[in-house]
Amino acid sequence: MDSYFLTLSNLLIYLYLPIFAIILSSLVFKFTSLSSNSKSIIQHFSAGVVFSALSVELIPELYNTPHKAQLILGYIIGTILMLIIQRIFSNNHSHSSKSSTSLLIAVAIDIFIDGLLVGISFAISVSKGFIISIALSLELLFLVLSVDSSLQKSGKNFMAIIKVNLIFALLVFIGSAIGLTFLNASKSIMVLITSFASAALLYLVTEELLKEAHEEKETTFSTSMFFLGFLIILLLK
Repeated sequence: MDSYFLTLSNLLIYLYLPIFAIILSSLVFKFTSLSSNSKSIIQHFSAGVVFSALSVELIPELYNTPHKAQLILGYIIGTILMLIIQRIFSNNHSHSSKSSTSLLIAVAIDIFIDGLLVGISFAISVSKGFIISIALSLELLFLVLSVDSSLQKSGKNFMAIIKVNLIFALLVFIGSAIGLTFLNASKSIMVLITSFASAALLYLVTEELLKEAHEEKETTFSTSMFFLGFLIILLLK
């Protein structure tokens, strides 16, 4: 129990990162407008950070594990869950044809899973939770900024958008709290949830961040941001 509250206190300290990213996106949205090229640069950088965090922090936890069945099951569950979300909502937040309601539901699920991944990472170790928090904070910054822009186009005023962002921040907290309940789980369960988290993050990089980044014209600079993001996490490690 003591270890749970110690890890919970660390989670509360570092949870300001993804929540701050959501608040920052509101301020950026209010006072500036990002060009398509700038968004592509941010997406490439975020993808590099998330992919590096996945490679450095989570994948090594699965090396040489005797719990192969749990590894496979967790990976399959994570993959199927993300594909179901993609199937139902197309997970392409930039489509103007999508209604505001379906967009918000899709993003809410996405953000809740991000929070869950943060909590799971802290359940594995504080250092891993810190790195994953940084990685997902960058992803949330762009995601919420994109949603804010879509809501404005649908006629929502700034205060309504702020309320939506506060709900997003609450979902991050709830997801993290649920993920942290695995803190004292058995080794086999930890393998299962680590594998689940790995599949979810892999989907995030390939089917969200990079896919949307490649919708814009590629430049040498934007592409290099992926490798810079990857390098920064290696240096933090």
